[in-house]
Amino acid sequence: MQVLKDTMDKSATILGNFSRALILITWWLSSPFVHGVDLSYCELDDANICSKLVTDAFRAYPTYRNLTTPDLIRRLGYPVEKHQVTTDDGYILTMYRVPYSEKSPRVSPGGVKIPVYLMHGFSASSVQWVWQDPPRNLLFMLVDAGFDVWLGNARGTQYSLGHKTLNSNDSFDTRYWDFSHHEMGMYDIPATINLILNVTRQDSIYYIGHSMGTTQFFAAMMLHPELAPRVRTMFSLATSGYQPNANNLFFRANVPLLAPYAGEQVIDAAFRGQFLPYILRRGASTEFCTLAVFNCGICYSAYAVLFGLDPCQTDFGKLPAVLAHLPDTTSVRVASHVSQDMQYGTFRQYDFGFIKNLRKYGSITPPDYDWSLYRVPTVIYYGDNDNLAVPVDVLRTASAMGANLKLIKRIDNPFWDHLDFVLAKDADYYLYNDMLNIMRNHTWG
Repeated sequence: MQVLKDTMDKSATILGNFSRALILITWWLSSPFVHGVDLSYCELDDANICSKLVTDAFRAYPTYRNLTTPDLIRRLGYPVEKHQVTTDDGYILTMYRVPYSEKSPRVSPGGVKIPVYLMHGFSASSVQWVWQDPPRNLLFMLVDAGFDVWLGNARGTQYSLGHKTLNSNDSFDTRYWDFSHHEMGMYDIPATINLILNVTRQDSIYYIGHSMGTTQFFAAMMLHPELAPRVRTMFSLATSGYQPNANNLFFRANVPLLAPYAGEQVIDAAFRGQFLPYILRRGASTEFCTLAVFNCGICYSAYAVLFGLDPCQTDFGKLPAVLAHLPDTTSVRVASHVSQDMQYGTFRQYDFGFIKNLRKYGSITPPDYDWSLYRVPTVIYYGDNDNLAVPVDVLRTASAMGANLKLIKRIDNPFWDHLDFVLAKDADYYLYNDMLNIMRNHTWG
């Protein structure tokens, strides 16, 4: 038995050291701008822990893969309600509401609980707001502070696959998947905002969007400027308006295929409308990441290539649970629309090609979204190491907002990446506390 134990110890140590080396190499390769930056502030504690995992190296981390968003919320002791709304084009969307907690009474002292709408990013769902535990989780911080919090689920995600007449699982009729973030802005955002206001009997909300949660909101407010008075302030995390300088390796590799409408049609037919539905079904490719030695090295390096690398802010113990719920389902056209804006440096409606554009728009090119119609007070947070919402593009989007931009803040951490906004261990310190302060104390004239 002792020989077996010694062998396992040595194997675990070797694999652990390999994991840490892989993290550091990937960091160096995927974040070239940080070369020469003083890293002394970051002890890479979790990476070091990975390298020292001995007999514990093969312990499995929990993933909660079979738990849904409401399951995960209840698991942490918070109440949750399910609400559904049907859009004008027939999509049935699910929202989850967390109206109060033990720290926050059902009715606030002032008699009003202001609604806050949280909207997830590309290929995610409402579950992204539950990846962190209280008290540093934004969702639970808001609830405990007395806000009435609502979680959106975009059409096409596992929670919003319903439709009045179309079947999302029909292999021969894929019309359900004929949407991009334009339709989310045209139909979903207005329907969900109105649902929240009708249920809560309030006249306005706060909106917090991450990544594509910002994209569809921008489109909605320009397509429906009458909604602007219903939004007190929009908080934009990983702002995704203009994106020509995005250097995300996965998207950049696929832009030449996805940006042309003809390419979108080929991929759409191959995958039956869903973006990578079978190759990367939720969690199927990451089961082995529950083992510490793989999670800390191989899995994290793959994650870093996709979303950026910030091992100082990554909780390696929670990474398997994150990967187990990614990616969620979305349409090929959503990815195609993002690719078009990356390719052409635009922020406009979907490009169907010359002939179909003429029929649909009356011109050979799709119309740009009109920023002169955007009238929502907006606060932007951005990170230097975000490979999808890179600073130069965020600043361009911010500039387009004109006087509606009330505040823009760079996260004071040179390694802050795309998912740090919802995953970072110190996200409360870097931005959540600031957001709460603004909600409590600021009004815009």
